Parts: sequence; C-alpha cells; structure tokens
Amino acid sequence: MRKLLTLASVLALAACSEAEAPAPEPTEEAAMAPTAIDGGPLAATYNVVGPDGAASVWILAEDGTFTLTAEGVDPVTGTYTFENEVFCADPVGEDAAEICYTQAIAEDGTWTSTDPDGATSTVTRAAE
Repeated sequence: MRKLLTLASVLALAACSEAEAPAPEPTEEAAMAPTAIDGGPLAATYNVVGPDGAASVWILAEDGTFTLTAEGVDPVTGTYTFENEVFCADPVGEDAAEICYTQAIAEDGTWTSTDPDGATSTVTRAAE
C-alpha cells in the first residue's frame, strides 16, 4: 500500500508540474554594435589633433548623433555614419554641410582621419 501511495504521489506531482520548455534555438544577434576602425565600439569619445595641432573632442552616441567640442568655438552637434572605413559627420544647421573622413590604422597603431582636401588628423580613443 505504501508503494502504491508513493507511486500515486509521484504521478500526481508529475501531472501537476509543467513540462519543461525546450531551450530556444540559438539565433544570430540581430544587430552587432558598430565598431570603429580600431575594433572598439564606435559609440565612444575620441580625441582628435588636426594637422595644425588644434585639439578637439568628438563624442559619438549609440543613436548616431555626435557632439564636437574644441577650444574657442561653440559645440557642434549632428548625426554621423561610419561605413567602409569612411566616417561622415552631418552637422545641424543650414550652413553646415556633411563632410566625410577616410579612416586608417597604420602598422604602428596610429589612427588617422583624412578629410576630402587631404588634411590628416590623428585620432585616439579617450580613456573610459
């Protein structure tokens, strides 16, 4: 009788418990976070030194917007894209035009950004 009650209890518990759902099939991640030419996340803060030695800071947000700050000028905001090693910034404002920069990493790890006129700036990722 005891065995019968134990068996009935086990069967009752098994009937009441939910069947374990099968594990979901692994799928590819819908969208990988975009990366910069150095392999790090594109959304980050960058220090840029122009060919004339002028320093600026670019803050790229995950939503595709940027803020550019430099000494002696008002901050500039806008949107950006990065594709095929070309970074394009489209500032807000009627008089502002999109400008695209070709990005490159040298063998020594130096990151450069060249504008359409051939002027080259040096880029470093800011410490987080």
